[in-house]
Amino acid sequence: MKTTKRAFLFGAAALVLAGCAGVSPTASVIDAPIRDTLRVTDASVDVSAMGPTTAGRQIATPSVKAALERDLNATLVGQGQGTRNVRAVVAMQSVNIITAGQSILIGGESVMKGTLSLVDARTGAVILEPTEITSGGGGWAAGGLVAVATREDSATELNQMSLEFARRARVLVFGN
Repeated sequence: MKTTKRAFLFGAAALVLAGCAGVSPTASVIDAPIRDTLRVTDASVDVSAMGPTTAGRQIATPSVKAALERDLNATLVGQGQGTRNVRAVVAMQSVNIITAGQSILIGGESVMKGTLSLVDARTGAVILEPTEITSGGGGWAAGGLVAVATREDSATELNQMSLEFARRARVLVFGN
């Protein structure tokens, strides 16, 4: 009986952790001599791997693309003091906006997952290989009825995740 209980608790913990938004980057992954030459002039978002809607509470994929483009343009485009113009290319893999059922059973957090790469705007050379970024929205919530009652609406959670994704992209590239 104890083994079954432990296995159940371990499985529940694994499910909760699998839904986490991951660790936020704290520093640039690009060496300073290269980073100092860069200036982000454009951002594009590819959502083709996601399908027509988000997982969980559904939002149309074009809305995800629009939110990310808005936030990347506000947060990342224009950054950098260098003379080498680069494009930020985001490829979204998944967006899961947790449902009431998920909130009641295990709690958790809505999660957005994708990659960021940087490409030289003139030559097409890849400066930053696709690097994974995750972000969450609404904050982590314990399971139960309180979690369901305090959830944000899906559009608000999408906007929170999008802004956090763009912020994490900026830190990944420039360290701030």
